[in-house]
Amino acid sequence: MALNVVSLPLPETLKHVEAFVANLNRTNRLTVVWDFDPNLPVVRTDHMKLEEILQNLIGNAYKFTREGQISIGVHYLQGDDVVELVVADTGIGIAPEKLENIFDEFHQLEGAHTGDLKGVGLGLSIVKKYLQMLGGRIAVESNPWVGTTFTVYVPRSQSSDAA
Repeated sequence: MALNVVSLPLPETLKHVEAFVANLNRTNRLTVVWDFDPNLPVVRTDHMKLEEILQNLIGNAYKFTREGQISIGVHYLQGDDVVELVVADTGIGIAPEKLENIFDEFHQLEGAHTGDLKGVGLGLSIVKKYLQMLGGRIAVESNPWVGTTFTVYVPRSQSSDAA
C-alpha cells in the first residue's frame, strides 16, 4: 500500500470529516463538539489516510455511545511539529484488560454496539496500520461506562517515500 503524500491546508481534510459526521449523526442522537485550532498549518501527508483514520475513530465513538457526546479536536503542537487529533466519547468505554487487543484485526468487544451500526473489527487495525505508514502514533484512555479518548499524533510533514 503506497502513500499519496501532498501538501494541503488541514481544514480541507477536516471539511470531509465534518460532512461524514453530519451524515452519521443526522438524527442528532449525540451532541458533537468540535475543537479545531483556528490556525491549523498546511500538512504534508496522505490526507485520504488521515481522513480515514478520523472517520474510523469517530465511527467507533458513535457506535459505542448511546447518548451524550463525541468531541473531536485537532491541534498543531508546534514544538513537536505534529498534529494532534483527539476523538473522545461518553460511551460505554473499554475495560483495562481489553485495551491491549483493540487494535488486532477482527477484534470486537462482545455485545458493545449501541445501535444498528456493526462492523467486522477492522477499523482500529486500519488506524494502526495507517499511522505506522504516516510515522504517527496513537494513545487510548478509557473507563468503562465513562467513555474513551483516542489521541493520534501525526507528523506535520511526511516524506513521499515513506511506507
